[in-house]
Amino acid sequence: MKSSYIPFLQCYRLLCVVLCAGLSVMPAVQAELNSEPRTKPMQMPSFKISYVPPNVGAPTRRVGAGTRGKVCNEANMISESFKIVALGPVMTGYTLSAQPVLYWSINQAVQGDFIFTINPLSSDAEAFSLYEPLLDETRQLSLQAGIHAFKLSDYAIELKTKQEYEWSVTLVCDNKMPSLNLSATGSIQRIAPSQGLLAQIKSTSEQQQPYLYARSGIWYEALQSLSQLIENVPDSRQLKKIRHNLLQQEKLDLPIHY
Repeated sequence: MKSSYIPFLQCYRLLCVVLCAGLSVMPAVQAELNSEPRTKPMQMPSFKISYVPPNVGAPTRRVGAGTRGKVCNEANMISESFKIVALGPVMTGYTLSAQPVLYWSINQAVQGDFIFTINPLSSDAEAFSLYEPLLDETRQLSLQAGIHAFKLSDYAIELKTKQEYEWSVTLVCDNKMPSLNLSATGSIQRIAPSQGLLAQIKSTSEQQQPYLYARSGIWYEALQSLSQLIENVPDSRQLKKIRHNLLQQEKLDLPIHY
């Protein structure tokens, strides 16, 4: 009867070789796994975003405001360089939404009463509004310098298509003398999107949508989609640069950190 000791010894040696080889490979594999990112960072195509204004032939609608005398300075404790800016394009801006988000900015912290209005405009480009206000809301706010949002979805109002509106933000300086108040205005018009544009929006990622809206002449959605991305990633300098680039194209030169 032959001894089984030698085959057993050979198997034992083979097993040791395999285990040693495996142990030597594992650190390299683990290092490679650790070097791969767990999640891919959000990628934006470019800092440059191109807004193509619609060819509406409308006159300039946007009006900004600075301080007027010392009344507002004393009442609201702001300096003479205080400004409210309506973040709309120079010409009437388009939206696809019945309840869009309107953006505006202030360059200093302030506490006071703000009046928000939305007025339908007549078809005569030179005439003032001949309709009842769609919205006239006063809110007491304490705000930091920067960009702020006014959401129409907070109110039971909707914009109609083929109707131009003027919207305004006013800081109340003197209740008895409205002419001393500080206002900034913009204009907006809701349009019905084409089927082609709807299909493009549906197939476009959230990161790409600001570019699609901008080149399609849809200002308010371009700004809103960018601002929403910034809300989701508030420390993103890249996103803020893209928004800054968009605003600059319509002569809205705000600090880049807003």
